[in-house]
Amino acid sequence: MGSSPIPGTRGPGAFLGLVFGYHAPLNFLINFSKEEAMRNSLWLVAVLALSSFGFSLAQNTRQDTVYSSISVNQMEGILKAAGYTYARKKYDNGGQYFQITIGKFDKVFLDFYHCQDGYCTDVGISAGFTMKNPPTIDVVNKYNYDYRFSKGYLDDVGAAWVDMDLDLQGGVTQAAIRAWLARFEAALKDFTKAIGFE
Repeated sequence: MGSSPIPGTRGPGAFLGLVFGYHAPLNFLINFSKEEAMRNSLWLVAVLALSSFGFSLAQNTRQDTVYSSISVNQMEGILKAAGYTYARKKYDNGGQYFQITIGKFDKVFLDFYHCQDGYCTDVGISAGFTMKNPPTIDVVNKYNYDYRFSKGYLDDVGAAWVDMDLDLQGGVTQAAIRAWLARFEAALKDFTKAIGFE
């Protein structure tokens, strides 16, 4: 008497058993019609594709670093990855900052605040504009009233500035930092239009 295969160890049933961890016999699939087998095959492909997408999405989510403080080197990596043109500079007191080009503006400054051991919990980005006919305080106040996330002001010599801060305490993802930079790019356009800078 010849030996017969153990149920569920060969054919499409065995494959599904490997994928989904089934231990019960699945040889009933062998008796499917061609149409039924085709439908089951398409269903299996769809399930595997969705599983692969979910795994990939989870991996991408885990890969986004969360910062509760940031170093100059880490910020430089973010600027470089986002494609910004920038120069790394130092103040007289040794503190470092970036001068960034955003669109047609080449004097945008990214500064670091509340730093300890090379890591800072706050960053700020700003740009200033010296004009022959500077805006009045009312114009700047109207900008602040109309726009929520950035802040406009006049300095001691009448130059108009716009800035935006980001507090990293509590945790901020790299994607959020890049979104903050993009939001400031939009704020530059809004502010220069509001004060009449061309």
